[in-house]
Amino acid sequence: MFNKILSNLQFNESYRAKLRQFISRERKESLIRRWGLIFICLALATQFLAFVDPSKTTAAASDNDLIPGGVGSQQQLVNDCNSDYHYIATIYGYYGVTCSDIADTGSVVSLVSTFTDNGQVLYSVGHTRENFPGEVPVNIYGGELYWRPLHDWDTGAYSTYTALRVKADGGKAFWILFTCGNLVSVGFPTQYFPPTPPATAPAKSPTVQPPAPVQAPPQAPAPCPYNSFLTIDSSSCKPCPDSQSINDVLSCLTYSKAASNLTQGIADANNTTANAGDIIQYTLTVNNTGQSVATDVIVQDKLDQVLDYATPQNVNGGSLGMDDLLTWPAVSIPANSSIQKQFSVQVDNPIPSTPPPAGAPVDTLTNTYQNTITIKVSPPATLTAVQTASSLPNTGPGSNIAIAFVIAVVAGYFYSRSRLLAKEARIADIVVEGEAG
Repeated sequence: MFNKILSNLQFNESYRAKLRQFISRERKESLIRRWGLIFICLALATQFLAFVDPSKTTAAASDNDLIPGGVGSQQQLVNDCNSDYHYIATIYGYYGVTCSDIADTGSVVSLVSTFTDNGQVLYSVGHTRENFPGEVPVNIYGGELYWRPLHDWDTGAYSTYTALRVKADGGKAFWILFTCGNLVSVGFPTQYFPPTPPATAPAKSPTVQPPAPVQAPPQAPAPCPYNSFLTIDSSSCKPCPDSQSINDVLSCLTYSKAASNLTQGIADANNTTANAGDIIQYTLTVNNTGQSVATDVIVQDKLDQVLDYATPQNVNGGSLGMDDLLTWPAVSIPANSSIQKQFSVQVDNPIPSTPPPAGAPVDTLTNTYQNTITIKVSPPATLTAVQTASSLPNTGPGSNIAIAFVIAVVAGYFYSRSRLLAKEARIADIVVEGEAG
């Protein structure tokens, strides 16, 4: 178009008006291309920053949080504890951390994941099994939790967390991470048992003693309620051999789990294969081997690795939380007795073709309640294709930078060309106007 205007400009006066229209249009086009180039360069700069400073993963996945989403302040943590939100007061209390400790002795600090004390590293506890080195499962009132070194979560040399340092009953220090509410301890902690209060001496009589008091014979210690051949103050007076003290009934509890495939009529479904639509019934058993009643026992089961391929069908009085934690109300278990809780799930039909989250067993309903139950499922062919892919396409910041750079070069070329055409048109207009004058 520009060449046609220039070739006819000297022969036809009307082309001079067309030249000025061309100049005006090229100015607008140049402005639009300039802003387009600016935005492309900003996008390129953003991709470059994402490449040189990639985002870091957080220490705990949401399913692992004792307090889903964490807390923003010490007061919020106190409020959650007082309401026993997600049973955190129960879990904290297992280690001697009370809500009063959080309110009165807590202080906000920055906690470094690689901190050690006399050679002992920091351990943190959460709901999910991560299969980290040094991971230790622990059963707290029927709920399975997992302790592992805090530095196992690190993606670099170390991580820093905002935490509340509390002094638990008994003097041991714990930290509570604001990001997830998880407890952190120096070394692997053990259950806290309050000391047995000493026997109080009878109050002295305010009356005047008689001149010749009669000395009462010393009273023998009361017999042990679990063994009449022992006294109550004997170190062997315990409800069961694993107990730490006379009041430690929880150490007498043992846990087990079984599963049956109701659809296929398989009584023991462990290490079997379930088909789409099969109904699996799980039975949780808590056995009190001690000689004293166990009160306030909460039965919980974490179902995150079961619900990847199945849907709850009947929880029989339990409640399933957003974190896939199935919980029944607290119960008492008499001495030398047991209780059972049952629930059932139905294998999804069709079985999902999307792999489960990273770290979860693939193609299995896997669940641990002291013992582990593993039931295989038959995934569709599409799932196998996804799992056996050797690599995924590279769509990270590096590829985006290369694409943005090419687009920026092309946009820069057209912007420069538009400016050059506008400049040449103005020069032609000036020359023609001078010749006409």
